[in-house]
Amino acid sequence: MSEPTPTSPGRSALRWLGRLLALVILGYLVFRVAEDREKLADGGLRLAPGWLAAALAVYLGNQLASSAIWAWMIGRFGPAPRLRDAVGVCGRAWLGRYLPGKLWVVGGKVVLGAKLGIPTRTLAVVSITELALIILVVTTMGSGCLLAVSAMGVPALPGLPLAAALLCGIVAIAPPVFRRLLNLVARVTRRRPLEADEVLSVRSLLGTAARMLTLSLVGAFFWYCLLRALLTPEQVTTELVLLTIGGGSVASIAGMIAVFAPAGIGVRDGTQAAFLTLLLPDPVAIAVVLAARLAVVAGDVAYFGLSVAATRRRGGPSAPPPPPPGEART
Repeated sequence: MSEPTPTSPGRSALRWLGRLLALVILGYLVFRVAEDREKLADGGLRLAPGWLAAALAVYLGNQLASSAIWAWMIGRFGPAPRLRDAVGVCGRAWLGRYLPGKLWVVGGKVVLGAKLGIPTRTLAVVSITELALIILVVTTMGSGCLLAVSAMGVPALPGLPLAAALLCGIVAIAPPVFRRLLNLVARVTRRRPLEADEVLSVRSLLGTAARMLTLSLVGAFFWYCLLRALLTPEQVTTELVLLTIGGGSVASIAGMIAVFAPAGIGVRDGTQAAFLTLLLPDPVAIAVVLAARLAVVAGDVAYFGLSVAATRRRGGPSAPPPPPPGEART
């Protein structure tokens, strides 16, 4: 076995510089809210605990439903894990997003899912496909909302670039193209190339995408509840809700691109704050973004707690029998 290649000092310095930049952005947002705290009440900022609890409930339900979708995708290649097992895997792996780098969630699902007896190749393909579909769904939501807001008269929104990126993503996720892309990675890592039946079929891809899109539409209610929790009813207009969802989609993509920022901290918050300032005063927009960050962290901790409880209740790994070689469900 070859020893891991050490990280070069230059690359390590760039990573730490990126993390420092993310913290500076986040610190600036906090400073702006603290500096202009007197203007928050004048800007309509308040706190409605009922709506905040509803936002947290929607977020947590969204995460649990995403575990069910992951289990359904695994079931296209063999026995699907139970929902309890899927929550145990996905909830613990999800906290990997708070580590530097963007593949900890995928790697966590592969490692934890293998303890259930699921083949690692199936886990890797499903988890990478899931990530690709999430990016496509987020792009779809973002482009649709931003194009709608642009039609309502809010300027300078990148709906068309997102729509163009969506078309490119649809082509890339098509099974023949996607398999070739994965096989390029397999060739570089000296792995066995994937056969046609080792990737999701078109029917399974469409089924997964439909489930994710439905889940995203329901999950968008999180932003509505959060806005109602922090702003007056008169402020929560259709334009603001659509702008928040669309800006959140762009911010999510920016956070994924910023590999140096754990969970997109700083980059994601700054991007979404820039969108919200189109319709809200600067301190109010920043306060909404910071409140969203705290709510998401609380939801992630609750999701992790449920995953740990599900794992303990299971009392050990339940290994389903592996599928026959080369057999996949559609």
